[in-house]
Amino acid sequence: MDNTQDIKAVEYTATGSSAEAIVGIGALVLSILALARVWPLQLGAIAAIAIGTGFLFQGAGIAAKYSRILSRVAQNHTQAVEMKGGFTTEFLGGISGIALGILALLNVAPLVLLSISVIVFGATLLIGSGTTANLNRLENGNDENNQMLRITEEMVKGAAGAQILLGLGSITLGILALVGTGNTMLLSLVALLAIGASEFITGAALSSRMMGIFGIQ
Repeated sequence: MDNTQDIKAVEYTATGSSAEAIVGIGALVLSILALARVWPLQLGAIAAIAIGTGFLFQGAGIAAKYSRILSRVAQNHTQAVEMKGGFTTEFLGGISGIALGILALLNVAPLVLLSISVIVFGATLLIGSGTTANLNRLENGNDENNQMLRITEEMVKGAAGAQILLGLGSITLGILALVGTGNTMLLSLVALLAIGASEFITGAALSSRMMGIFGIQ
């Protein structure tokens, strides 16, 4: 793959990750407004749709436009398969979350569906964290003294760890909300807020990392 193709691949990936970060901020704002009791059901459902869209952006940005580069730089076939499996998980989680959010917005058992969407998003974060960690190891041939690369590397490491913790927390909150332990709406909204924050962190980190891999400033 020539340099022009590499740059185009990075641009596609950075665009998808940047869009995910923007959507994550939107989900954060919507969740905060919902927690402040401003149309909680409606805004909570829209936040779920936004988060699902964010997962689609990230999965599409990496899988569709970056799969050839991943296959080339992956250390072995197993690692490439694991990364592509993570992309597939993001697609499925995103589509499922959007569908559940739309149904909740249409007032079809909204509390139950929001709780389920939180569980789906939490599982997607857990499984997708392996993709983020693998991407962090792609830069084997770059200058180790490059300060920008070191910064973005730490960002991605932190994002992967945050995904695991938030994934576990979201699944827990979703199950508690689903079984009716505590305030169902409150638990779901708190989880959606946390997932929105995760999307923002991951999107920003991956966007920076993809440019850093090829030394694009």
